[in-house]
Amino acid sequence: RDVKDMGKTYTELEINNNKGQATRIGMLGLPQGGFAPTGDTLAAVHIDGTYLTNFWALNGLMFDLDRVEVLAGPQGTLYGRNTAAGAVNLITRRPGKDFKADGNIEFGSFNTQRINAGVDVPLSDSFQVRVAGTKFKRDSLFTDGGGALDQWAGRISGNWAIAENDTLQFTYD
Repeated sequence: RDVKDMGKTYTELEINNNKGQATRIGMLGLPQGGFAPTGDTLAAVHIDGTYLTNFWALNGLMFDLDRVEVLAGPQGTLYGRNTAAGAVNLITRRPGKDFKADGNIEFGSFNTQRINAGVDVPLSDSFQVRVAGTKFKRDSLFTDGGGALDQWAGRISGNWAIAENDTLQFTYD
């Protein structure tokens, strides 16, 4: 559901997501800020193969995922710079060949509301589109009023079979 859940699932990850701050990811005991002179992190995060240069919006991207891959240890050969500690890959759901809609709604303490929805629309045998979105709202967890959240995000993705063995995939977040 969110970045903190990754830290609970994968023991090699250290997630720091304090109120009002960017998410910071450490891995294998290496610090979240890293040792790089540029201040880059030592663990890289990719979404559908695209490197995220910062993690400010990472919580907003944690919806409509097919899977999360955590690769511990140096990954420079496959993923380039900023991977001395490892890499995290967020793989989003791809459009299906049949019309399909899905979603869920959650309510919780502190007036928490989370809504996720997605729809697959096959426009032809060779072109499919998926539209998905999320809305998350929560009152402050702290007496000083910090930590209240009101986030939303959307994603559109598509598959276009150009030829028998060639498919163009696109995603816009």
